[in-house]
Amino acid sequence: MVRGHLYLVLALFSTAVSVIALKLLLPVINLYTYATLRFTISSIIILFFLLMSQKKIFLAKKGPHEKPVLHLKNHFLQAISTGLLFNIFFYSGLKFTTATSASIIGSIQPAVLTLFAFFLLKEKINNNKIWAIILSILGIVLLSLDNLSPSAVINATKREGSFLGDGLVFLSLLPQSYYSILLKQSKSNLTNLSSAFLVSLFAFISFLPFGLYHATDVDWSLIKGIYYLYIFLGSAAVFVFLFFWGKAMETISTSTAAVFTGLLPIMVSLLAIAFLNEVFTYADALGLIFVLTAIIIGELPSKTR
Repeated sequence: MVRGHLYLVLALFSTAVSVIALKLLLPVINLYTYATLRFTISSIIILFFLLMSQKKIFLAKKGPHEKPVLHLKNHFLQAISTGLLFNIFFYSGLKFTTATSASIIGSIQPAVLTLFAFFLLKEKINNNKIWAIILSILGIVLLSLDNLSPSAVINATKREGSFLGDGLVFLSLLPQSYYSILLKQSKSNLTNLSSAFLVSLFAFISFLPFGLYHATDVDWSLIKGIYYLYIFLGSAAVFVFLFFWGKAMETISTSTAAVFTGLLPIMVSLLAIAFLNEVFTYADALGLIFVLTAIIIGELPSKTR
């Protein structure tokens, strides 16, 4: 179980790295072209590790003596949910709403994923998980409070179409949560590396038409030097997330993963402080304490309800 928790943390940290990389890249490249490049490179990275470690692309978890079973529909839906739909909804929403609003809306991710697990997987939700989710949401809301400066509020009132933006950000939580459900429902016996390759490949295919269409909008002469590193980090983050989140969901309940998703805004905030020169505030510290407390409470034994 402890190993599964570590896998969750590694997967979430890779997502945080991806968010920072995208934020650094957006001045020079649009989301669609970047996503196409990212999933292209991540597929190549995963294929390299496949050929190096497994000697074949599709391998069953129990070894070469077992026939590999592909669940292509499930893998394709995983790619559509966590690859295509989440990225389009979330980053399109940011164009029409403030980062503060997006952060607050994103704070309900643990609750959304828990509800998905309850209704779609029939997972039992114990009292500690309920309190942990509440604490996690409060922690992420606290994390957002440092953005409520007078200037941020003034700028927020000037933004048009915030209802549309908030709606798109909320919609992004649904496919992202459904991705974890699909992992639990998969009938494939492939190794996590093989599964990660299929999801990355399908995500590349789904983004390709959009990436090619918007490629002409990019001034490619601006992409040089450090930007290549950002693209590589964002691509490697896809591999790390798909591999370790898949590994974690083999042993961790979806409701536990829901509580851990509260770490993501904290990780993004800490990386932003380190690499984007953002300031660590009392709200950040309180948010971190709440989320870590939520994780501890969520893992305590309790009677199910």
